Amino acid sequence: MNRRTEDLALWLLRGPTQSWGGTVSQRAWRYLQQCLENNDTKTSDYEYHKVALKKILDEDRTTRLPLWLIQFFEVFFFVPYTTTLSNILQGHQPEYLIRMCFKYDLIGDALQYSINMIREVQRRSRGFTKTNREPFRTSSATWLPYNVFDQLLEVCADAKEQRIRDLGKELKQEIGTWLTMAKKFTTEIQTNA
Repeated sequence: MNRRTEDLALWLLRGPTQSWGGTVSQRAWRYLQQCLENNDTKTSDYEYHKVALKKILDEDRTTRLPLWLIQFFEVFFFVPYTTTLSNILQGHQPEYLIRMCFKYDLIGDALQYSINMIREVQRRSRGFTKTNREPFRTSSATWLPYNVFDQLLEVCADAKEQRIRDLGKELKQEIGTWLTMAKKFTTEIQTNA
């Protein structure tokens, strides 16, 4: 442990985190989480969370990201009385998490987060469209980062690891399911118009 790390460890043990349980590492993660929650906002486009994610991956891309940070980016907010389905995607920018994992060659994670994103949009759109089908009249209502998905699927086609190929197949299937669902909603709107 170098001098700087020792000083930081002492601060975490004696500073505002002294009443917290856990190891120095656990306290450091908790402190980072608390700082981000207290200081990062939609107004800043959640820039602090983005910088923290990038810095963690810059330092060691094999570091297991804390669950709370992953969940922050995966969270979708449902905006009541919204006028477009794309507003369901408002939140903490799940696409950013996917892009960063792809950038740092964490293909399995990027694939899994993509699958999660599509499933969440499907889940939320089912309830949304039952009460208000207007959003499907425009193409922006069904927006997802298809260009990122295409890049991931291209990597999967050449992957040597079976897990990556399997996740690629699953992503392709989820995209197909979503496009079928969106097409059905659009057809129903046109029929009922």
